[in-house]
Amino acid sequence: MKKYRVLTKTELKKLKDEFIEFLSVQTITADDWKKIKEEEPEKADEIIAWFSEVMYEQWMRKIHFAVKFDPQSITAFRFSASNMVLVSLKAESNQINFTEMALSDLSKEDIKKLKVFTSTKNYEKSREEEIFQLIERGCVPDDGSYFKKLLQLLPN
Repeated sequence: MKKYRVLTKTELKKLKDEFIEFLSVQTITADDWKKIKEEEPEKADEIIAWFSEVMYEQWMRKIHFAVKFDPQSITAFRFSASNMVLVSLKAESNQINFTEMALSDLSKEDIKKLKVFTSTKNYEKSREEEIFQLIERGCVPDDGSYFKKLLQLLPN
């Protein structure tokens, strides 16, 4: 059962070296690959889908934080082995646009007007699948700085 989407042709082109290495590990030579693509396109698609699964799994394992910006909110995630924690700021009015400003630009008055929300959720699917779904919905991997900054804004 597939957990991730198949890489696009553009994405595959960028991963040419990794794909060649993947084929090599599967003992598929360049000539074999050419023949498979010409004579067994369904098998070629299966190999690309398998490669996609392997690559996404590797990438998702490396992600420990992610962030998502909307004009009226910013949400940061921390991914542990068993659950994810989110911290979110939501503006009640259109006076703040998180896509156009840095968190450090928030004044104390701005912060008082924000709703701060936290939540912890156990994974319903695998950790990697849930991270992938968030990324597909617009989250971007982060080094944890947004998560830590948002935590500092929580009321004591």
